[in-house]
Amino acid sequence: MVTAAVLLLAGLLGSFTPYAGSVRASPSGITIQPVYETTSSTIVSGASLGTAVDLLGGRLVAVAMPEAWTAADLTLRGSIDGGNYYDVYDDSGNEVVVSAGVSRHVVFDGLANGEGLRWLQVRSGSAITPVAQASTRTVTFVVRP
Repeated sequence: MVTAAVLLLAGLLGSFTPYAGSVRASPSGITIQPVYETTSSTIVSGASLGTAVDLLGGRLVAVAMPEAWTAADLTLRGSIDGGNYYDVYDDSGNEVVVSAGVSRHVVFDGLANGEGLRWLQVRSGSAITPVAQASTRTVTFVVRP
């Protein structure tokens, strides 16, 4: 019923751009709940490990790479308490590796989505071979609340 009202209102207003969200009724009217939220991690120049991000119980679904990037894959470090971080591995014992590149939007599935982790850090390179970034870089995480 609420969706029909939104579509009717959109038709009355003319052009309508779909929004990636869900519609909810509230006491004050109709609100739109975003389906995805973003948070960013910064790797400073000369470093390989980014700032920690709090997923707030959400699920990591993708990462958006910056327009400039010193060639390296991404790996993750995770924490349940925001203080103790550990390299993230899959259930076969392999470090979770994201094939990163300039201006890529990489979609996660499986264990790489960070389920069970509250905090994440992104690393340029692997645990064994970290790769320092030539300049400060910002990597954006896409999280489903």
